[in-house]
Amino acid sequence: MKIINAQVVTPEGIIDNGVIITENNIITYVGNEKDAPKYDGEVYDAKGNIAGPGFVDTHCHGGSKWWAHENPSGIAKHHLKGGTTSLFCSFWRNAVIDGVEEGIERVRCAMNEQTPGNIRGIHMEGPYLSPRYGTLGGEEYPVDKEEYLRWMDCADGIIKYWTLDPEREGAEDFAKECQKRGIVLGICYSDAPIPLIEKFTEYGLKLGSHIMCATGAPKTMFGGTKEPGSDEYVLVSDDMYAEVIADSMGAHVRPLNVKLIYKIKGYEKIIIMTDCCTGGDDMGSDVNIINGQLYGSQLTMNVACRNMKKYTNAPIWEIFKMAAENPAKATGIFENYGSLETGKIADIVVVDDDFNIKDVVLQGKLVDFED
Repeated sequence: MKIINAQVVTPEGIIDNGVIITENNIITYVGNEKDAPKYDGEVYDAKGNIAGPGFVDTHCHGGSKWWAHENPSGIAKHHLKGGTTSLFCSFWRNAVIDGVEEGIERVRCAMNEQTPGNIRGIHMEGPYLSPRYGTLGGEEYPVDKEEYLRWMDCADGIIKYWTLDPEREGAEDFAKECQKRGIVLGICYSDAPIPLIEKFTEYGLKLGSHIMCATGAPKTMFGGTKEPGSDEYVLVSDDMYAEVIADSMGAHVRPLNVKLIYKIKGYEKIIIMTDCCTGGDDMGSDVNIINGQLYGSQLTMNVACRNMKKYTNAPIWEIFKMAAENPAKATGIFENYGSLETGKIADIVVVDDDFNIKDVVLQGKLVDFED
């Protein structure tokens, strides 16, 4: 396929009137028309729209009417329509109730069968988190070595990212096991003090999971003061990525706080994600409300990008960094995904200036959403 007449988003910036050439499922050329090699195959006219790397969603619990552990193929197809060409299926505490190992096997099957071909692995959000925060809070899930080893063995490498609370008893041994298996760690739902958070960076802690939303902080030692917690550590640490849920109501992260995160972290260390769930009321927006409680979002990645642009006025090029390149780097899949470069998998999204989806290319093939 040869994509022409596009504003092509590359790691270095945007190429006006750019061209992308793919062969089989690989990108073979990214640049301007003048220097493009001869090509006699299928031509796609982008009509001046933006062609960027397919979005990478690190944190997605569901979509449409399904949870990720129940129907990974169904939610993957749903999010493909929003431009997500790399998806991590997030298992929450409900997956523990319903059966983590069964969910793992469903994800593995979807990955092996390439249905639809955009699932890159599993993100485990807990269950080893503080019971003080988040939906279904108040329930204690102790760190169970026999349990997590069984899950890890069952997954056999497809768990890529795990969110934990470093204060849980047994968390350090758990983190060491994650590091040994190449599982990236995130922090959330935690009152951990800064020295403990710093210690866990030695074990591969590199993401602040949905920053400024159920993230917690240590109890202050003086009245009227505020102790720094995981949010503050993520903001000041050059090595930590900050996941942001940018819903259009500012329910998860207030718009001013989104601007603050952007101002401090910059586009190179922010990850746009959906935290998409299901089974609730969207209140005419893109949030997810269950029993009156905020329970994730109903975002797709293109809408999250639109909201991020609205709140920060970040240029399109930076938004793509936050929605594709950064999450691919953080989760260890950047060798093949997350940017438009020769030799990478041809996952491409075509959008207008407001991130409305025009077309999606997955593994070098134009996606037929009627199929």
